[in-house]
Amino acid sequence: MAPAPEHFLQPFLAHAESGWASTENFMDWFTKIVTSLYSWSDLIIKIRQGKANRAYKIQRAEKKAMEIMKEHQKKLKEKDNSTATAVTKRDYLPAVDE
Repeated sequence: MAPAPEHFLQPFLAHAESGWASTENFMDWFTKIVTSLYSWSDLIIKIRQGKANRAYKIQRAEKKAMEIMKEHQKKLKEKDNSTATAVTKRDYLPAVDE
């Protein structure tokens, strides 16, 4: 096989060199853009999950507060009912409290 003349390959090699440089530049920018998009999507997911967690914690706290309030009201009603029927110290020693 005969060697190829140098003047024949020179333009192709010069174009290949510049072509790879532009391709490398494109790949660098593509990598930066894709990395940025993944970062933004992760941030968006993190923010949405944080909002959902906050909403769940608020809802759970409200339920717990309602339970505590109901228990407190129940205790107050029981206390009112028990004091109404029971004889207390105040009933037969009113002068001591005054």
